[in-house]
Amino acid sequence: MLKTHFFIFLAGTTLLASLIIPQNLNHAVAAGCKDVEFIFARGSGSEFGGRNETAWRNGLTEQLKTTSLTYDFYELGLKEYDGAQYPAYSVGFENWRSAFTAFTAVFDALNIGRFNRSVEQGVTELVGRVKSVSSSCPNTKFVLGGYSQGALVVDRAAKKLKPERIAYVATFGDPNLYLPEGRGLINPPACRGENLSKYRIYAPDCHAYTGLLGTNKPYEPAGAEGRVGLWCTKTDIFCSGTLNLKDLIGDHLVYRDNGLYYSAAKTIIKSVLKLFPTKKPTVATKTYAKRDTAILIDTTGSMASVIDQYRAEALRLASETLSSGGRVALFEYRDLDDPYNTHKILDFGCTYAEFKAAIENLSVDGGGDVPESVLSGALYAMNNLAWRPGATKSLIVLTDASYHDPDRDGTTLEMVTRRSLEIDPVNIYAIVPDTTVPDYATLTTATNGRTFTLSDDLSLSTDYLLARPEVNFALEEYSGKPGEAFSFAAETDDENLTYDWDLDLDGEFETLNADSIVTKTYSAPISGFVQVRVTDENGLSSTASAKVAVSYDAGEASPEILTVSRAGDNVNFTTSSNTYATLLALDGVPLGITRDRSIAINNIETKSTLSLVPLTSSGLKGESKQITLPANLKIDLKAPKAGTL
Repeated sequence: MLKTHFFIFLAGTTLLASLIIPQNLNHAVAAGCKDVEFIFARGSGSEFGGRNETAWRNGLTEQLKTTSLTYDFYELGLKEYDGAQYPAYSVGFENWRSAFTAFTAVFDALNIGRFNRSVEQGVTELVGRVKSVSSSCPNTKFVLGGYSQGALVVDRAAKKLKPERIAYVATFGDPNLYLPEGRGLINPPACRGENLSKYRIYAPDCHAYTGLLGTNKPYEPAGAEGRVGLWCTKTDIFCSGTLNLKDLIGDHLVYRDNGLYYSAAKTIIKSVLKLFPTKKPTVATKTYAKRDTAILIDTTGSMASVIDQYRAEALRLASETLSSGGRVALFEYRDLDDPYNTHKILDFGCTYAEFKAAIENLSVDGGGDVPESVLSGALYAMNNLAWRPGATKSLIVLTDASYHDPDRDGTTLEMVTRRSLEIDPVNIYAIVPDTTVPDYATLTTATNGRTFTLSDDLSLSTDYLLARPEVNFALEEYSGKPGEAFSFAAETDDENLTYDWDLDLDGEFETLNADSIVTKTYSAPISGFVQVRVTDENGLSSTASAKVAVSYDAGEASPEILTVSRAGDNVNFTTSSNTYATLLALDGVPLGITRDRSIAINNIETKSTLSLVPLTSSGLKGESKQITLPANLKIDLKAPKAGTL
C-alpha cells in the first residue's frame, strides 16, 4: 500500500482539449522543392492546429516575409511514415492542478506505456518525413520545433538525421533539457552569468540544469552545433530548476501567450539565413521586436481643452504599435480624492477597434488641484499587466498636470522607478504641456524614457517606441558571493550599438562605451539592479535590467536524494535536511509529489525505472536518482487518506 499523498498534475501535457482552437490547415507539400521545411511536434493531448503550432507558424511566417526563402510547414501526425503516425497521446490530467488522490489513480490515468510509444512513433514519423522529402528534394533543409512531449520527439529524431539536413532545432518546455552551467549546490556558474550554453536562448532560471524526465546529453546533435536553441520559462516544471508548488503546471502553458514563439522565430530565421546568404533581402528590412505599450491617460476636468488632441495621439500610437505586431493596453486615472482612481479599461490583446471605441468613450471630470496621482496610476498600471518576457516595454503618460511625490497613497518616484526595473524595465514616456516638462524629466530619465510636449512633432515618439533597438539579459536574476566574478552579457540582434552599463547598481550608467559583455567583481554584499543601455546610430536607445544579489550566504542549497533502495514491496529513500517533498516519475512520466520517505508497492506488470526528484519548500529542484523495479509488480489499490502538500 502506498502510504503517501500525491498532488496530481499533467505530465508532458500542455493544453486541455477544451482550449484547442481548430484551424483550417493546408499541410500539403506544394509542387517543387523548397529551401526549408518547418516541422512542428505538438505537446501531449493537443490536436492539429493548436495554439502552440499556430503561434509557431505565425511567428515564422512574419519573419519569413523579410527573406526570399521558399518554405513549407508540416505538423507531425498528419501522415504515416515508416508505419508510424505521431498521436501526441495525453497521459491523464483530471484535476491535475489541485486534487489529491491515491497513487493508483494517478498510475491508471497516466498510461505510461502509451506515452512512451507516442514519443517513439513521433520520432519514426519525423525521420521518415525528412527522408521522404529529401529523396526528391536533396537540398531542402529542415527546421524542427517541439513543445513538451514534442520536444522529446525532436530531441531524439535530430540525432537520427544527417546533420547537413538540419537547419535548426528549437525546443520549448523540454522535459530532457540539459544546461550543465546550472549544476551546483548553492550558486552554480549560471547564477553569475558564467559558462552559459550557446544554445541557451531563453532560460531565465539560473538553476535550470536537467529536465524533469532526464537529460538529452549532449544537447546539440553531432555536426549540428550552433543550430540548436532551447526556450524554458522560469518555473516550468518540465525544464526549469525551480517549480511553483502553488501552480505546478501553469508556467508550462504560457509559451504561446508570452510571445516566446515570436521571439524564437527571429532567432531561427537569423540562423537559417546563414545557410542561405543569397536569400536575404537586398534592402535591409526592419523587423520590430515585441512591443508592449500601455497608455495611461489623465481624465480629470482640466483635460477638457486638450482631450481631443490626446485622443488622436493615443489612437496614432496604438495603431503604430498594433500594426508592427505589438500589444497595447489602456488605463485612465484621476486624483486619489476623485470619485474613482486608476482603473484598467483595456488589457493587452485588445484590437484597434476596441481601443478606438474605448478612447473615444472617455469622459473628463473631477480634479480641482494641479498635481494629479500619476505615480499611483503608473504603479497600478505596471502591477496590473502581464508584461511579456523579452518585450520592449513602454508606459506612456498623457496629462496636462504635474504629480504628487509622494502620492496621496504614499507611492513615491523611487517606488515607481524600482518597479519599472523589476519588470525589466518599463520605460516611462510622458506627453505634457511645455510648462510641466521639468516635472516629468526626472521620472522619464530615471526609467530611460523621454518627455515630449504637445508642441513637438509627436511623430518622433513612434521611433522612440517602435524603432529603438532591442536588448535583453540572459537571466532575470544573478546571485553570488563577494569576491566572485559576475559576467553580464547584453543580448541583441541589432548592430552598431554603443553599450553603457550601470554595474554599481545605483541607477547611474557609469561605464560608458563599453563592450556588450562585461565582468564585475563585488567586494562586499550588495543588491539592486544591473542595467545596460544600448544606443543606435540614430540616437534611439533601450535598456535592460536584472536583479543582482551579492551575499556571503547568497543562494539556496539544492536538495539531495542521499540513498534509495528497495526492500521487498518497499522503495525507501533518504534525503538532505532541506528536502521538503519528492517528485516521483515512472519510466520518465511524472506521477506526483510525496512528503513520505517510503513507498509500498507490489505487482507492477513490467520492469520499470522509478525516478525521485527532491524539492525544497521554495520549489528548487535537486538532481534525480533512479531505481529499477522488477517485473510482475502492481501498485496496491488501497488509497491513502486525503491530505495536503
